Amino acid sequence: MSARHRGAPDARARPAALLVHEASVPYVRSVVDFVRQQLSRHLGGEPFYAECADVAAAGAPAGSLVFVIGDGFPRYRRQPGCRYVFINFSLVRRMRWWRPIAPAAARWMRDKRRALLGKRDLYDMVLDFHPAQTRLLARQLARAEVPVRTFMTAVAGDARGHAAPPLADRRWDVCFVGTDSPRRARMRARLERRGIAVSPSTAPGLHAVLGDCRVVANVHFAACDTLEAPRILHAFTAGVCLVTEPCYGLRDLAPESCYVCVPYRRMPAAIAELLGDTARIDRIARSAAEHVRTRYADRASESWGALVQEALAL
Repeated sequence: MSARHRGAPDARARPAALLVHEASVPYVRSVVDFVRQQLSRHLGGEPFYAECADVAAAGAPAGSLVFVIGDGFPRYRRQPGCRYVFINFSLVRRMRWWRPIAPAAARWMRDKRRALLGKRDLYDMVLDFHPAQTRLLARQLARAEVPVRTFMTAVAGDARGHAAPPLADRRWDVCFVGTDSPRRARMRARLERRGIAVSPSTAPGLHAVLGDCRVVANVHFAACDTLEAPRILHAFTAGVCLVTEPCYGLRDLAPESCYVCVPYRRMPAAIAELLGDTARIDRIARSAAEHVRTRYADRASESWGALVQEALAL
């Protein structure tokens, strides 16, 4: 056992904190709410919560089990008695070497990986969103004695109770969100040239437009089949039909009946065809919502219970 793990306080009495980098909040809001719910449920009380830019200045209680979301945090001084668990939502390793990826995606993964590994001395545990990537990270962090586990992404329970309005009453055909990039701008333009009404690029986040769209389009920032799990699970949970590019690990989240998966070049035609078949849109959306409600959500909560117990024993 490493020196930083010695003398841990009684886990049963340890307070908890969830710190989220303020720049990450718009992209993972629904999942952050889910994590807060799970920590409250499995710790027996609401954790300290802060959206901030600096872990050290957040004011987490002394001796806390601190969960950290966001790779934009600068390095910080570990507080005596605290244990730190980093929750990673980023793809940091190339999963399929035979598939070409854009140079921008390769740089993005490299920068994310360096940010994570450069702070490995600050973490007592890493929770990772992608099972295949978890195995690779576990090998990389084994020498630093930092355990790596997979967590299941989901949406807060109260969000599952808000049904989307009828398709005919929704303002936009397509919900199109995410950080702007040339690739996403080209897709937006191609959709609009077909007369498809696309939600504004200035929308603050998925939660603000999801219920007012007939279809959610999941388009990668760059040519790389990453898994945008928060966006995908949010669409499933809300019962809004998802059209997505191929994502490595998508079949682990849900069966193919829960979404439409097409290559980037075919997405405009697929969406146009789908918009002409409202019965199919409704069928796919209902299948996804049913999958989350009857199978996925309970498994996610149970897995978080096991992770929290392991973290408490650090």
